[in-house]
Amino acid sequence: MMGIVLVAELISFLGLNQSLPRISYFISTLLILLVTLFFQGYGKHRPWRWIWRKWSGFNESLFPDINGVWRGHIASNWNLETANCSNLIQRPDTSGDSKRELQKYQIILEIRSTLWHTDIFAYFPHSKKVSETVDFSASKNRQGEVQIRYFFIQGGNAENITQTRAQLGAASLTLCMREQWHLTGPYWNNADYEEKLNAAGALWLTRVADHLPNGKNLSDYAE
Repeated sequence: MMGIVLVAELISFLGLNQSLPRISYFISTLLILLVTLFFQGYGKHRPWRWIWRKWSGFNESLFPDINGVWRGHIASNWNLETANCSNLIQRPDTSGDSKRELQKYQIILEIRSTLWHTDIFAYFPHSKKVSETVDFSASKNRQGEVQIRYFFIQGGNAENITQTRAQLGAASLTLCMREQWHLTGPYWNNADYEEKLNAAGALWLTRVADHLPNGKNLSDYAE
């Protein structure tokens, strides 16, 4: 997008926007089209991703290429016993002062990101559930850390009477770009808000591949 600003300034400086408005409009439109085509798509061999791999400094100076497969764990307070239509719901014991131990589950993400749009798909090996993005935003804080925030929807579980409907949730993750890239941060979802048993916890993810190969599924990355 910086290229658009520079070209606009050059056109203004040369006076083309006044003497040759049609040329100015054509150049601006052509530039926008070229930028759109250049950043279109998230595949491994897209031009912009090749350049980001060649000059990794763009990950710091502009914005990181977060595409790929991320694997890690959730530490969640959701620890209901498995319930189905023939069993009563087993509520967690909240009596006393002792804190309940968080449950640990594996999670695998695929991030598909372009300049214009980002989708995040999650797979949970323990429940075979999947979730997908409803909305996504990303920014840098004052310390230069990349913050990723997204809303997701996760399919319900017909075998569990507390989770028969689709669940909505959100996560706020911080990206660490060292030898291995990591995403960490809290998440929430309305797993069973009517029973006052919403789920919350923390995510720890490591990028294990910069793309999901053709013919592979997220379940293939489960450990």
